[in-house]
Amino acid sequence: MVLGAPAPGVAKVLGAVGRQTAGPDGVVAVCRAEEAEIARANGAIVAPLPPGGRTAAGFDAGVRAALSQAPAWFWLLDGTATPRANALERLLEWSRADGPLPLPALLASRVTLPDGTLDDAAAPWPSVSDVGLAIDAYEHGCVLIRTARHGSLLVARAAIERHGLPRLDYAAAGDDLEWTARLLHRDPGLYVPASEVVREPAARDSGWLGDGRLELRNRAAMLVRGPFEPRERLWLGLELGDRALAQARDGAPLRVLFALAKGVAGGLRGQPPQPVAKAAGDEGQRP
Repeated sequence: MVLGAPAPGVAKVLGAVGRQTAGPDGVVAVCRAEEAEIARANGAIVAPLPPGGRTAAGFDAGVRAALSQAPAWFWLLDGTATPRANALERLLEWSRADGPLPLPALLASRVTLPDGTLDDAAAPWPSVSDVGLAIDAYEHGCVLIRTARHGSLLVARAAIERHGLPRLDYAAAGDDLEWTARLLHRDPGLYVPASEVVREPAARDSGWLGDGRLELRNRAAMLVRGPFEPRERLWLGLELGDRALAQARDGAPLRVLFALAKGVAGGLRGQPPQPVAKAAGDEGQRP
């Protein structure tokens, strides 16, 4: 398990991890220096957060540190989200090759706010590429997805080895959207509502999860050159237009246009994803 985004509630999150009904085999916490002792006191291996790093950098550092333990799956939990006691167990139910659905590359938990409402910033994109599989997933209480957002993700090591890690240049502003789209370009992903984590609004609004104009820039880059099919680019373009208009109405139209232009230029230049070395190990090991 990798705790990839430090937050003031790191002790609370790690405490909840320790109370899981099906706990991880090991925990790597990506921490700032002031949080390292708290993490160690909760039994975690500490991986320093790169200077200026946010979620993409945190998960990059954490996954690389955890590779030495050769897990078959990585549970990527950001420090703004506290898991319910059975959150990991509910994800693991769908991580077996002998399950009723094809083995997914990624499983995503439901992210809610303390009042029980869904955190719309963490909502996944459903997939309609395989209608039969989507119906099968629904009948088993899951949703077939095309992308997922930071919160609680169970990711197969094999998928990370094939497709790499989140792009560090996307800096917590759409890196999860691009990365999970890459992981799920050919393999299925499942949203598991029975697995729940709770995000504190103060943590969500602290800026840790990204900047609005940066995400506009990065989405524009994805629209030009990203792991999406033509019909998916249409969907992404419509959503990008809605976000851009909303920010322009807030009084920053020139900044919005600059962010979009910078994103298109970056997309035309392109940049490869972060590679990850393959690691030998027990394919049946838990996160």
